[in-house]
Amino acid sequence: WLNALSRSGWIQFGNACRLFCTSGAGHSSWTAVQLMDGGSQSSSEYDDSEDDAGWCIPPDIGVSALDALLPRFVDAGLPGGGEFLGAELRKEQSAPLLALLIWHGFLPMCEPRLELLLAKMHRKRCVLVPAQVHIGRKVRRQAKGFSLTVDRAWSEVVKGIQEHTFTSRKGDNWLSDSLVAAYEAVNRLPHAERRGGVRFHSVELWHRFSGRLVAGEVGYTCGAIYTSCTGFALKQEFSGAGTVQLA
Repeated sequence: WLNALSRSGWIQFGNACRLFCTSGAGHSSWTAVQLMDGGSQSSSEYDDSEDDAGWCIPPDIGVSALDALLPRFVDAGLPGGGEFLGAELRKEQSAPLLALLIWHGFLPMCEPRLELLLAKMHRKRCVLVPAQVHIGRKVRRQAKGFSLTVDRAWSEVVKGIQEHTFTSRKGDNWLSDSLVAAYEAVNRLPHAERRGGVRFHSVELWHRFSGRLVAGEVGYTCGAIYTSCTGFALKQEFSGAGTVQLA
């Protein structure tokens, strides 16, 4: 299967490989290079690890062919391990691909330095059934000082995530402007292209007294399931805001 994918234009990255970007003629292509010990690395490389291993989707693959292949990835895992499928991120043009990946269970993220769409198939995922969630008395008391809305302040939530959520340093955030534009483009697709009614949403938590947006997240619905992508909370200023939003 590994050899068959490689012959079909799929490129594997991770597990001691690095992904290089080559731009030209209005598009980008990706080349995986095996690194030897002490090998040099370009600043434009996709800095991956074993957990970030995956495959780049050929740009010329048809939607129907990909639609038939994705269930095999979901059921059996990606060949060679890893959790990611990669593709060029092209905002509006990426919307049908995003909707298809979501339908098959992938979470769409990105590597912002390369404008590379990264669709993650989580090996483990937390699932909450609303009717089974216990909300403690303390959280109920805290909730009285806040109000919750949906799809009221998408841009403000995105800005809050980009400013306050990062991995190791401020600005280290995978929710790039290009990925946000692709999310928004999914909502503009014809219903026939949004299998399961895939749609992106923002969730906002407001402080009643000050009117400030103190927590928020972006996510999507597919059928009756809501999936959270990423979010933020002003925890130092408003203790418990993130917990209240989740509850």
